[in-house]
Amino acid sequence: MCEPPPNLAVMEYMESYEDLLDKVQLLMQKNKLRSVLRQTTRWSSTFKMVCDLEDGINAMDDATTALLPSWREEKQLWGLLEELNAFEYSSKKLQSADGLSLLDVRDTLSTR
Repeated sequence: MCEPPPNLAVMEYMESYEDLLDKVQLLMQKNKLRSVLRQTTRWSSTFKMVCDLEDGINAMDDATTALLPSWREEKQLWGLLEELNAFEYSSKKLQSADGLSLLDVRDTLSTR
């Protein structure tokens, strides 16, 4: 059976993080960072949102601090970020490689 296209696979993977990602998006909208619109067809927008979160945590007021993820949620976010880093690497490799063979594509996709 064929593997799903990488973008669909990433979207399916992130379904289990949906509640946590909604919380992070609300936090991003409340703080002074530019909010990132989560697009259902673009996992890279979620990747950017999670990366940018760290930058704004130190500059928050009390109302915004209440929206911060718990220790467990933070661990989940870092795990998700690690996985999204791998997805981004694979995606960039597939998009930018000249002369990429089918074997290279299979090896890249099978590592995840």
